[in-house]
Amino acid sequence: MRNWNPDSVEVPPAVFASLCRFDFSSPLERANAKAYREAELPFIMYNHPKMQETVAKWSDVAYLGHQLGKRKYLIESSKNNHFMYFSGRNGPAGWVPPVTETRMGWHEWLAFATTNANATSESPHLYFRTSSKEASTPDSNTRQFCEFERATADLLPFRHTFYPANADPLPLPQVRFLEEDLSMLTPAGDAANDFIVDRKGSRGIFCRFGMHGINAAAHFDGSRNVVAVMGGLRR
Repeated sequence: MRNWNPDSVEVPPAVFASLCRFDFSSPLERANAKAYREAELPFIMYNHPKMQETVAKWSDVAYLGHQLGKRKYLIESSKNNHFMYFSGRNGPAGWVPPVTETRMGWHEWLAFATTNANATSESPHLYFRTSSKEASTPDSNTRQFCEFERATADLLPFRHTFYPANADPLPLPQVRFLEEDLSMLTPAGDAANDFIVDRKGSRGIFCRFGMHGINAAAHFDGSRNVVAVMGGLRR
């Protein structure tokens, strides 16, 4: 901790790494990674071909904007760069949740994150999130997709796509892109069980885009997760 302050985004000259790294392209190292997974030990996997393709696609902000479209997504908001996670909504008298939630479009969030890229740790921060299940469910702005999809079913090469009421005549956002671009993290796409441990317990793909300097506090999740970093740095 003294070597690298959690609130600092500057990488120090010396970094103390403690996790084993395994090359996905090596059968031996993949077997070693599975042994670590079965032992419930953390590790890092790299050099995954499909993942590298998605990294290249997601580095294009225009591509992400096209896929996420105009709908509103759940945004976590904090008065500083610390995002504390808690259980339950009701606390003692006078208690204020450390993180609040709002709805915001991708382009609106991106503009805020870009404008405040050099914000101090005490400035407000926003954490964009969505999931493959949320993206597959129409909201109040996408009710008119049904008739449009039925009318064009014979013309479109894809399904399960939702169109906002004010969409252009041709469909733009393919909001199922999380399951397509990250198919290796789905039960159907991970046939070799490289990443999915409990296939029946899979809850979909949860995707986050963080601002520069966000500090997410350590916490427990309700299921075993695989964390994939598609861009930037995660400490």
